[in-house]
Amino acid sequence: MPLKVNFTVPNKAIHAFIGLAVIAVLAAGAYAWVVANPPLAVPDPGHALDTIQGYFVGDTSLRATLAKLQQTLSGDCAGEVLVGINPNGTVVCETDNVGSGFTECQTNSNGSSSASASVSCSSGWTMVGGGCWCAAAGDYSIRRSIPNGNGWDCTCSYTDNPSTSAYVRCCRP
Repeated sequence: MPLKVNFTVPNKAIHAFIGLAVIAVLAAGAYAWVVANPPLAVPDPGHALDTIQGYFVGDTSLRATLAKLQQTLSGDCAGEVLVGINPNGTVVCETDNVGSGFTECQTNSNGSSSASASVSCSSGWTMVGGGCWCAAAGDYSIRRSIPNGNGWDCTCSYTDNPSTSAYVRCCRP
């Protein structure tokens, strides 16, 4: 006696299967296109200026772009502080009142073999600025460089071997 097996597949199931197959084919095609056409490189401030793509058409590096921008500047801030650059290249200046009243200034630093570092001004000193330095054997960039109370905090991103230094400029009357 032969065994007879019948399968009944509703049309909804067939349509769902065909729909999923079409979606899978489209997703595979989109992935293949992205792999074959990667997006343009985004400048990473942790790399040398000569290794970063330029901004303007024809610029071979970010260094070439910065040279073009420097040529568009007009004016100077003799005796004042540069606070901005207008789109037409003219400079915006203000009187330097941050340092007024200070007679002595120094820079404090703190290095770390991790991705973060912090440094503060001593008692009696006022923080007037700060910054970060990131260095590593692999790729790296400054992720955060901000004032914190009477000091400065830094965080860098690294692929390996982190080395971070925080700097703070301190002045007193």
